Amino acid sequence: MLVSQENPSRRRLRPRVAVPPAGRAVQTPPVSVLIADDNPVLRLGLRALFDGDPRICVAGESGDGVQAVRSVAEFEPDVLLLNLRPPGAGALGALAELRRAGSSARTLIVAGLSDPDTVIHLITAGASGYLVHGYFGRQDLLDAVLGTAAGRAYVSPPAAAALIRYVHAQAPPAPAVGAALTRREREVLKLLADGLSNGQIADRLTISGKTVKNHVHHIYKRLNALSRDDAVALWPLVRQDGAESPGH
Repeated sequence: MLVSQENPSRRRLRPRVAVPPAGRAVQTPPVSVLIADDNPVLRLGLRALFDGDPRICVAGESGDGVQAVRSVAEFEPDVLLLNLRPPGAGALGALAELRRAGSSARTLIVAGLSDPDTVIHLITAGASGYLVHGYFGRQDLLDAVLGTAAGRAYVSPPAAAALIRYVHAQAPPAPAVGAALTRREREVLKLLADGLSNGQIADRLTISGKTVKNHVHHIYKRLNALSRDDAVALWPLVRQDGAESPGH
């Protein structure tokens, strides 16, 4: 149910900004936000908070997920501030409907839960940010709404931790450090680790100095090393892996 009972002519939509005369600063229109929360007391507090900041205007309120989707279509806010579990369609359903409708509104989730599955599902469904109760204050919320409208992502620490764990779980296992090196490159790296110069390595392996230089270049590139010291520091891992790429 749409809570706001304002006369349509008095709805707080974004004001039109006239083009100022030359030499005058351009007035930035306030960020419009739609509040969707099933708790009327929280909606009242949020409205009071936003009404106290000239950078933000409240386009409307909703206590129902289905109505929130309709209100977004009607008011076209910059940001939808969405409680995690509004009645009706709920947060996931609302995000799915907004995506299906091609809405340009960015959704900022405000929730009391930060379990990994919930965070990942909502972010994947299209949420632009995720704030967890107890981990943000008044100014944090204002900054999050303004930042979300500008395309920045605001995520509370527990939700960020859940995202990091998810990314780590999805990452493929790291290949063996030495798998990218050929047998000859491993030999050159061992001699580098033993402290030999390029010239000494050339003499030891009976190859030209230019060939040694090429091997060293390939070693740096394949190990993502920036210097000889970096490459030498990786030698224990290369030796432990025991893997090598085809070639010589």
